[in-house]
Amino acid sequence: MAEEFVCPICGEPTSSYMGKYRKDRLCRKHANDLKNGLIKITDINRNVVDNREATAVHGETDIAAQSFCVVCGMRTKNGYKQCADCYQETKEYMGGLDRNSTISEFRQYYFNLKDYIFRMKDFERVKTNCNKLIAIAIADNSSNDDNALLERVYRDVQDLIEKKQKHDIENAPKERDTLRDDKNKEREVHFFYSTDGHALDSDMEVKIDDILYASEIFHCCHKPVIDITEKSVRSDWFIPIDSINKGIYIEYNGMDTPKYKKNKEENITLYRQHKLPLIIIEKDEPKNDTQTFTANLIKEIQKLAKEYFGGMPKWEKEKS
Repeated sequence: MAEEFVCPICGEPTSSYMGKYRKDRLCRKHANDLKNGLIKITDINRNVVDNREATAVHGETDIAAQSFCVVCGMRTKNGYKQCADCYQETKEYMGGLDRNSTISEFRQYYFNLKDYIFRMKDFERVKTNCNKLIAIAIADNSSNDDNALLERVYRDVQDLIEKKQKHDIENAPKERDTLRDDKNKEREVHFFYSTDGHALDSDMEVKIDDILYASEIFHCCHKPVIDITEKSVRSDWFIPIDSINKGIYIEYNGMDTPKYKKNKEENITLYRQHKLPLIIIEKDEPKNDTQTFTANLIKEIQKLAKEYFGGMPKWEKEKS
């Protein structure tokens, strides 16, 4: 009889209280998942299945248990909420989060982003930002031992994905003409702010922006590169040298996901084709010696300013 008192999902011992075992035979972990709504018990043979990872065979008495990524719908290993690509993107986003953030700060990030995703029209952006939403929930749990966001995030993501799938804007002709403008507006929503008030995508971008500000280097963020006409490109930073449209561009390679890297490589190719002065900052450079990084960045800016425009602009104060 003892062999019957194991969890039908994982095979761990069934949870018990004062010698009485649960009728559904769930272990303690999956009993908590059931309580939190992460799993359900079907009426077919009382099999326990994940609410997002099972498909009933109509007319049959069994369940074809399958696991699918909650974000993109691709097949995953049993029990995994995300496919390898989506999880990798989530990990990259986690690297840009400040682990010293408080519970209230993480929750503010989370609900602001959730509301932002709900208003998005580009489904690809919906999916990538759902991965960011999961990253915030995991980081909050890891940093503050707070599982409130983690307990709800997969349900929230499933709800967002299902709602957006029902409203594919590419099939709405009236909206198609304004898609490019709407996407640019979406790009302006960020959750990290530098000393001078610039809205950015990660703590590492804040660090770079603060270095420019502390070095008294006039700059702006996310400026459209008007010289590039093949596609819409927004620079991470722009330093005006000769005029408001003639200066030095800075791109930060902050992630390693294939989609992100492909887009960055395409943009950098266009910068070079149009012979635009460009500084590329790799992911780990700002993490090292801040003083050395700052000195090298300023030298590179001065070098390109002299090479392309004959020197630094008038706004740069002369060093005594």
